[in-house]
Order: sequence, then C-alpha cells, then structure tokens
Amino acid sequence: KSCVEALEVKNHCPFQMYQNHKNPIRIVDKEPTESLPKSYIPQLQLEMFCIGFHCRSAILIRLTATKGSIIHRIHRNDEYIEIVLRRILKFFKNYVVAQKPPESNFGSNDRTLERIVELTHRIAEESSVIARIP
Repeated sequence: KSCVEALEVKNHCPFQMYQNHKNPIRIVDKEPTESLPKSYIPQLQLEMFCIGFHCRSAILIRLTATKGSIIHRIHRNDEYIEIVLRRILKFFKNYVVAQKPPESNFGSNDRTLERIVELTHRIAEESSVIARIP
C-alpha cells in the first residue's frame, strides 16, 4: 500500500553570537529533542492541505551540523486545517480587503484561538519519532 506524505527538512543553525567577545561567533550545536517544536505544526498541516486530501501525514527531518538528525511523522488533522484556514480568511477579509491595519493581538478574543492552541499541542504530542540518526 502506498501513501503520499509531505516532506519538510529543517536545518538547525549551530552558531551563536556573543557580543563583546574576542570570538563573537561560536559553535553551540545541540542534539535535536524528541519533542516536536509546536511552532512547526501550522506549516506542516498547511503543507498537507496544499498537497491534497490524499496526503494524510508529513515527515519532518530535523538536521544539526554535528549532532545528527531526528525524523518525525505528523498526522493530518482536518479540524485544525479548517479552523486555521477560516482564521486566515477572516484576517484577509477584515484587514487586507478592507485595507485597514489589524488591531493589536488580532482575534485574541476569538474562541477558535483556544482550540487552535489546544490542537497544536495535541498534534505535536501525538507525533512519532521514526528514527534518530547519529
């Protein structure tokens, strides 16, 4: 049985800047954690949406310069995609089309925002580690 999956590769920068030092740039490469950064969830879910309904999961490869990589599988969540798209459309209609600047903390009183945050956490926690490559 074949399947269609999105593929995303993230490269983690190993450099840190230090001010007022003789050598302001240092390599501080960290091992990728097994927990999936929640900030990747919206992008991965919308990638699956763009590929089409038949794309039910995504593979995320997180690479480091010296500490190997970790590979995650994230499953599609159609409720999440629908809520996020409705929020994007609302923003587009209310501010882009209307040609007016958004208020501070756009939609912070919108009850769907709580659901987006809840689902983001759940999707990240339910992701699985496929492999760790040294």
